[in-house]
Amino acid sequence: MSYETEEKLFAVELMAQAPGEDTIGGYVAVGRGNSKNSFLQKLSSDGQTEWHKTLDLDQYISEISSVTQTDDGRYITCGLYGHVIKLDTSGELEWNYKSHDPSYRRLKSVDVTLSGDYLVAGGNGGEVFLLKVGQNGELQSTKSHATAPGGYRDYFVEMDQLAGGDVALLIERSEPGIGGSSDRPLIVELDSEGNLVSGN
Repeated sequence: MSYETEEKLFAVELMAQAPGEDTIGGYVAVGRGNSKNSFLQKLSSDGQTEWHKTLDLDQYISEISSVTQTDDGRYITCGLYGHVIKLDTSGELEWNYKSHDPSYRRLKSVDVTLSGDYLVAGGNGGEVFLLKVGQNGELQSTKSHATAPGGYRDYFVEMDQLAGGDVALLIERSEPGIGGSSDRPLIVELDSEGNLVSGN
């Protein structure tokens, strides 16, 4: 399968044919269109567009950086400017949570917890953070950790949920003044409430 677009894609997620199945039923992509608005697009398993929804989120350019499918076939996304967005199976908006804390505006990865809530991770160069958002879009908790030693900056890359509900955060550690050039990768493990388990 191949798919071409002039729009900018930020993430693509494989979809199950039905919730709970392993058979690939298509793809969902998030990105930013030529109009500078973010979008969610559902593709069939052979790359045909089934629907394309524009997400008019903010007066600023809002990049949706992550998407995952929920157990009931809906979609949860997150992105810059603090948005966590739940959409139904047709891509229609169910709710849009937005953090107004500037420390938590660079949201880059989202996943579904074992209990059905949502974990959202990100970072701002000086620290990494984890937000827990409920199934109805209510903020449940926030935790942040300054992981970098003096003279270094940590840049969040990706989150992966582990067996038992803990999460592993992949971070790139950079020397000051290098402008994001990675010095070395770092794994930080947090529990489902955002408390530090391991990492240095």
